[in-house]
Amino acid sequence: MPKIRRRVQKEVVYLLVGSNIAKVRKKKDLSQGDLAEKLGVKLGDIENIELGGVRVSLILLYKIAQALNISVYELLPETATDKLFQDGIDFIQEAISKRLGSMK
Repeated sequence: MPKIRRRVQKEVVYLLVGSNIAKVRKKKDLSQGDLAEKLGVKLGDIENIELGGVRVSLILLYKIAQALNISVYELLPETATDKLFQDGIDFIQEAISKRLGSMK
């Protein structure tokens, strides 16, 4: 039973992240196609992400946040407001930024 609960919790997180991406995208008056173009991905990829149908890698989540001109933290579920959690996200975001910078 615990494995099923964890799986459901993960699925809920993907749904919430996807929903947050859609909300921010709409608030910024971008279409799914606009966001897909900025990210260099297919429209269907954005549709699936926003519906919570796919797992978003940390690097893609970071790129989405950059394309929307927000922090990764703003795409996470509201329940993720714990200071330690936020510090972890900040650390990951910085590490990804450095890694992407070194790839250029």
